[in-house]
Amino acid sequence: MKAEETNAIVVRNLDCGYEQKALLRGLNFEVREGEIFVIMGESGCGKSTLLKHLIGLNPPLAGEVVFLGRDFSRACGAERDEIQKRFGVLYQGGALWSSLTVAENVALPLIEHTGLDKEIIREMVLLKLAQVRMDSYAHFFPSELSGGMKKRAGLARAMALDPKVLFFDEPSAGLDPPSSRELDDLMKSVRDTLGTTLVVVTHELSSIYAIADRAMMLTKESQGIVEIGKPAEMAKESPHEAVRHFLNRMPRGDPGARTKYETN
Repeated sequence: MKAEETNAIVVRNLDCGYEQKALLRGLNFEVREGEIFVIMGESGCGKSTLLKHLIGLNPPLAGEVVFLGRDFSRACGAERDEIQKRFGVLYQGGALWSSLTVAENVALPLIEHTGLDKEIIREMVLLKLAQVRMDSYAHFFPSELSGGMKKRAGLARAMALDPKVLFFDEPSAGLDPPSSRELDDLMKSVRDTLGTTLVVVTHELSSIYAIADRAMMLTKESQGIVEIGKPAEMAKESPHEAVRHFLNRMPRGDPGARTKYETN
């Protein structure tokens, strides 16, 4: 228990998959409180599958996920609901309800999970939107927003209940480089100002180098974890060819990345 007191998430001997077919086996790792932890790897390595198991969309085939000291993988009923309120999720497309305004989307968790007065909810919604620089768009509908704006609105909704942990599924997907950098800066700001722990699934190198305190590499061939560490150090010093190859490839939109991380 002492180790879990300093970790937001502890994963032990976790097998992930579907219909009793394991895609990832024997995962063991911890996510420290207040860090940005990146889950990385090529397409098809199981990143999104792991995320679904971490947030409870899929039950583990074996093992456990301990969330803030409580066994989330075996929790049910009121206990499970209580644990789920401690984290928020930004899905790849933002997952906003198209028939609701931005403000109404952000208000949904507060309406569903609290008994707060409507005026207090309105003030909290505007506060969350201000934190992601979207307060001027409170009455816009999702169809009126750019891709980056939809991601920021989705982040405001994920933050509505002041979660201890935020999960991100490919947050840079579909964004142009300026919007991607803006979202990276916003994620770091959330961590730095609120102390929130962030778990980010991505294969975008520019984001990995920009935000990760530590990164975990998955490969399809290993069906599990190859290495965990600081991305820049792994790029230069990893004993695993797959890790060096992944972290030293030329990312789109950043022609200087190869010389920066391969020659330093």
